[in-house]
Amino acid sequence: MPATVSSRSASSMSAAAVSTATLPPGFGKPAPHTRQFQRLVLAVFTPLPRLAVVLTVGLLMAACDGPDASHGSRSGVAESTVPDVQETRAPAVESSGPERPAPPAKGQPSVNLPSLPVGSNDNTADEKSVPHCVRVRWLGDQDVPHGFTVVVTGIQIKPDGIFTLGKTGCSTPACHQSGTSFSFSSEDNSCYVTTIPQVYQSDDESNTAELFLSGRVVCPTGKQSACNDFAAKAKADVEPIRLFPPTP
Repeated sequence: MPATVSSRSASSMSAAAVSTATLPPGFGKPAPHTRQFQRLVLAVFTPLPRLAVVLTVGLLMAACDGPDASHGSRSGVAESTVPDVQETRAPAVESSGPERPAPPAKGQPSVNLPSLPVGSNDNTADEKSVPHCVRVRWLGDQDVPHGFTVVVTGIQIKPDGIFTLGKTGCSTPACHQSGTSFSFSSEDNSCYVTTIPQVYQSDDESNTAELFLSGRVVCPTGKQSACNDFAAKAKADVEPIRLFPPTP
């Protein structure tokens, strides 16, 4: 009687036969070149986290010590910086003395006066070589008309050797000093001259000196005739100012 084989046993046998017949030797194990590729991948990517940490720390240190580090020290204490301060100059102080006379405008009449009709109080100096101030006033018979000016152009003391002209030591405005000149007008009629006595008074009081001021009359445009008349009267009224040295 022929043997009977169950279907399950037959199937197992068939699968075993097929498995035995079709699978090559070493199936299921990684090939040699596959294992080499895996080692290469591990060698490349395994240090990456550590490398990222190193790069991050390096960037932070570079940021701390970079160009902006000049604003602070490595110890964490900020260094103060002083901003540039532009030098400022104080505004110029206007002089209280007389201004330099402007030349007459074109067509403006003017007449030169070699000596002005001026005077002063008693001018006896107190000490030798000490500045003596002379207040000079306009003493012409005719006051300076409105709109007219008489500009002081020079000062002289005659004879030499008794008094000299000083530069400072008296009140302002100065009549004529350091290139500036005073102008007599209907509003301003006095100025100051600094003199310095060089000798003592002699017994006969013969060693006196005389102070002269020269000037120029400047008149409004179209007033040439009136300018000439005023200058002629001023010349007729001239008297020098006498200066007396101190007594010994």
